[in-house]
Amino acid sequence: MLGGLLLCLISGILAVQAATFQVNDEPVYIPLILGGGSSQQNPPVNDLQNVPIGLVLRGPAENEIEFLNQHLLENDLVLQGLFRGESDLALLDQITACQRGVGLPANFEGDPSPLLAQAKAKGILLVAYDLEGHLGLSIDEIVARQEAMYGIVSRYDLTFMFGTRMRAIERHYEAFVPYTDAIVVQAQNYQGRDDYQTLVTDLVNAIREAKPGIMVWVQVSVNPTENPQITAQEVLEDIYQITEVADGIFIYYEPERWQVARQVIEQLRPLK
Repeated sequence: MLGGLLLCLISGILAVQAATFQVNDEPVYIPLILGGGSSQQNPPVNDLQNVPIGLVLRGPAENEIEFLNQHLLENDLVLQGLFRGESDLALLDQITACQRGVGLPANFEGDPSPLLAQAKAKGILLVAYDLEGHLGLSIDEIVARQEAMYGIVSRYDLTFMFGTRMRAIERHYEAFVPYTDAIVVQAQNYQGRDDYQTLVTDLVNAIREAKPGIMVWVQVSVNPTENPQITAQEVLEDIYQITEVADGIFIYYEPERWQVARQVIEQLRPLK
């Protein structure tokens, strides 16, 4: 996040959230498409256009802005971690094809309010908060940090997306869901298992039962631990299996596997 989420919305129906705010004294209405689903086990690629896909700009992808603008659709999502402050926001200015979001890494210190205000002024409506990398924190400490950041982000009327290590999500999702609008399930931990689809479906459904209306994005990796050299076609098969339950699909990649992620995007989003 930002390593997993960032380094790393309901079935069959497209859910749309919208926001109206002022930019240069003019009202701006921006739809934030947060949900999708397919009615087929292995749907044709074109049927996946209602299921948003997301990715984090990192490594070689930062040099592939033109490719992303050519392929991604309006309802897709590109995240940029706020590691360098305003320069990261400037990079997102180049993304014109889809929704944009910013990510706060686990080691973020201080008040993010000035950056959040700048982000909102640029039409960015989503903030992702990653606490996966903060090893040593207890669940209570993670929830306390999450709740505090959720309060700050909510003051700006921005959508808050939370992610942490998968084992914590599995065991403690009920503690996390009160303080987030969206949550990320790292399905790469299940990729390669015979019961992959069942595991993902059961966890997503349990999260939704704990907080009806929450958006659940599922992260699929092009370099899962159990099969780090997985092919693009195998990744697509993993995605097809969970499109009915996922509100969105994050494609996670290590920089050296960007070309595989690129192939997956090309299949899910043919050239416009």
